Amino acid sequence: METDLRGDTPGVHRLLTSLVAPRPIGWISTIDTSGVSNLAPYSYFNLVHTDPPVVMFSAEDGDDGLKHTPANAIETGEFVINLVTEALAEAMEHTAHPASAAESEFKSAGLEEAPSVVVDAPRVAASAAHLECELRDTKKIHGSTLIFGDVRHVHVDEDLLTDEAIDARKVDAVGRLGGPYFTGINQLSLTRRTDY
Repeated sequence: METDLRGDTPGVHRLLTSLVAPRPIGWISTIDTSGVSNLAPYSYFNLVHTDPPVVMFSAEDGDDGLKHTPANAIETGEFVINLVTEALAEAMEHTAHPASAAESEFKSAGLEEAPSVVVDAPRVAASAAHLECELRDTKKIHGSTLIFGDVRHVHVDEDLLTDEAIDARKVDAVGRLGGPYFTGINQLSLTRRTDY
């Protein structure tokens, strides 16, 4: 198969999201200026830098402009990334469905909020790790908005540690594949290839 992407190419989304996989999921919680919390997953998400620690996520704009998550992050200057594990995959998928700005996905998905330490946006209480972020920058690329955040505080559940260090074998993160498919760490081969 050969595909020229220099023009309008049908199926390009499926092609690229199937090849750039698995993609980590940024399950991002925000709060708007009226105090309504928001929670949505983004598979266009990644770590950008570690010193200083910077993460980013990208959201395709909706018909009316920015979606709630990027709009809240820009308006309030903060957001939280919550780790999605196998146990939370169904709740995460529930929060992917569109909701009104006045409706909290925490409530509709039956998820408890936990307070954050340095930002006002809540955390998913059941999540085993959280990155509290302050807005660094934004960038528009065609019909998407990229949000960059400085990680200011990290929460990690003790169950993810071995000898007081995070153990990748215990993280059990869920990743996004192409189409409607997801994968978990337990479904991937964990082979140690380098020493850190």
